Amino acid sequence: LRFLTSHPAWMTDKLIATMAELPRAQREINLPVQAGHDEILKVMRRGYTVARYRDLIGKIRAAMPDISLTTDIIVGHPGETREHFDGTRALLEEIRFDKVHIAAYSARPGTRAGTMEEDPALAVPEAEKQARRVELDALQERIATERNTAFLGQTVEVLVEGEHKGKWRGRTPGNKLVFFADAQDWIGRLARIRVTHTGPWSLQGELLGEGVPA
Repeated sequence: LRFLTSHPAWMTDKLIATMAELPRAQREINLPVQAGHDEILKVMRRGYTVARYRDLIGKIRAAMPDISLTTDIIVGHPGETREHFDGTRALLEEIRFDKVHIAAYSARPGTRAGTMEEDPALAVPEAEKQARRVELDALQERIATERNTAFLGQTVEVLVEGEHKGKWRGRTPGNKLVFFADAQDWIGRLARIRVTHTGPWSLQGELLGEGVPA
């Protein structure tokens, strides 16, 4: 069982405890923060503060120390200043997510934010949106590289999904993408893999044997 995503306002203590107690619940949570500054979160009407989000992350990691955390970020929302953006950058540095989905804001007709972007004083130039997106992409690549380095030499359990360029491709409980080579058919099976190479987006390893279902 994989947890897909949750609005932070709906992430309850009971949900965290339940997930921690279920062996079949895989160790990954996507918790979209969208921005790292309270003023922008208020404009977005997200219903929580940076402090509330930080507290949630602390509870999740206390209950599941091996959890992989991912999030969503929007840069260039109407009214976002460099100070607001720096708050987002600082939050990524602090929490150190395993993966971050980053998008530059684009207007949707009929929305409050779309109306705000029509105001030249609030609109963030497209070039600046893209510059901020690239800056966060580079930051997250560094963080992901550092986090994945910890897997080097470890043995991980992988649920194999298919083949890719002559290797088997699968995912760990924390949704880390893993590649390994073997002559057998591994689709749909659990494999124990010793990690021999790490990168920001995937791991490479050698087969040790078959895994044991939860």
